[in-house]
Amino acid sequence: MTHTQRYHAKSQTVGYGHIYQGRYKSLLVESDRHFLGLVRYVERNARRAGLVAKAEDWPWSSVHVRRYGHAQEKKLLSAWPVAEPPDYLKWLNHAQRKEEIEKIRQAIKRSRPYGSEKWVSKTVRQFGLESTTRNRGRPKKAPDPFLTSKRSRPYGSEKWVSQAVRQFGLESTARNRGRPNKGSCPLSSS
Repeated sequence: MTHTQRYHAKSQTVGYGHIYQGRYKSLLVESDRHFLGLVRYVERNARRAGLVAKAEDWPWSSVHVRRYGHAQEKKLLSAWPVAEPPDYLKWLNHAQRKEEIEKIRQAIKRSRPYGSEKWVSKTVRQFGLESTTRNRGRPKKAPDPFLTSKRSRPYGSEKWVSQAVRQFGLESTARNRGRPNKGSCPLSSS
């Protein structure tokens, strides 16, 4: 049993509480327009998933609490750094462009700064956030045109490959699929 399961079993709060929330995400945002786009993305989640007809109808969303919540519930929300636009609900319930959604998702996933490409590049350099713009893991190696395998063919024509094999002395490697001939290693005993 995990810590979370034990805690909820003991406190009889299975399925409730902040302990089920994901990791906290924090990212730099270029402008008010970009901030509002991020908030819109988050508050549209239930609407995007088809759980409600209007985003403000989802009872667990911040937009619902801002509109219909009690004073105690509203205390849980932080004030926005910008004013809410007068037509926010209409804009919120209108679908976001796929490109915008994908850009926001990438920013959130990697805690990458969110804004215009020029601003993101400048901000990444300024704050040493290069790791947020690179793909994870080791970079892929470029394929070696001289290596062959059962699944892939070498680049170029058969004639070119034959000439390269002879020129670089790779006959035994090509013949034995990468294994040297017996006795060709100076350290092996004959």
